[in-house]
Amino acid sequence: MKRDFTWVQSIAVLFNKHQLFIGALKTFKWDDSVDRLIKSFDGAPVTMAENEGAKWQAAGFSITRQSRTNNIVVEAEGNFKITAKTKTVKIAELPSMKCASGMDGRGVVCKR
Repeated sequence: MKRDFTWVQSIAVLFNKHQLFIGALKTFKWDDSVDRLIKSFDGAPVTMAENEGAKWQAAGFSITRQSRTNNIVVEAEGNFKITAKTKTVKIAELPSMKCASGMDGRGVVCKR
């Protein structure tokens, strides 16, 4: 299987009359200690403790932190499993540009 380096800003899943949304927040200065993933379920924000292994569950969906920030696994029992990570380039690498984070660190959007 070939790796696809496509960059994703957000993903929404419609399943059994429910909506799950995961997105990467834009950032100007990256800080690994700040969670840049936003999560919502049926339009309501999903809040989770910031510790590895923290878990949120509802209606057959679960979100589990793989690290304290910026790395989760979303699962619908017996149907799908999504790993979402977010990361950005360091501003020092692109000093005159503003950058947005992207899930899985596979890409970044920058502009002057």
